[in-house]
Amino acid sequence: MAKIKATCGACFSAVALNADGRIARHGWREVGGRKAGQHGHAWHVGNCFGSGRLPYETTAQTTVDYLDHVVLPASASARREVDRLSARPTLYVEAHMNLWYGRNDPKAIATLVIAPGSEPRRYVRELVCGEVEGLPTWKADFPAYDSLLQSRVRDANGRLSTITEAVAFCAEKIAAWTSAKAA
Repeated sequence: MAKIKATCGACFSAVALNADGRIARHGWREVGGRKAGQHGHAWHVGNCFGSGRLPYETTAQTTVDYLDHVVLPASASARREVDRLSARPTLYVEAHMNLWYGRNDPKAIATLVIAPGSEPRRYVRELVCGEVEGLPTWKADFPAYDSLLQSRVRDANGRLSTITEAVAFCAEKIAAWTSAKAA
């Protein structure tokens, strides 16, 4: 028997309906390690916002809620990040260090602090796989401040552009549903 499908009001994918007429759980990704014969080592994360809600064919409320609770806050956050980067702030980079060579290398997680016009500073935050006395010299090249800032500005502007398109898309879908309902 074929499952009845409808449109999710958040991702606009065709998704199966549950018995109660709501959108089935979808949009997750599986994390963890799964091997043949093992159970309980993998789990699902990141369900779609539209899971468990009424389909778009029934109501545009899921799209309205998605816009209000996900897209617009993400847009405001992306705008704040673009504004923050325009002030040339101190940048932080997380990096991982190998301390020994071998199959089970202990590692340290370090934070690099890179400020305009100064040498990067390194702070070791966490040792993973044992205790180590005296850390070796940092082997990785430090990114130059201007190139790191330029990369982060490009990423932030890209996120803002993508989210701005999502705002327009949701607004179009809400308007289309409202005008179809009125007709």
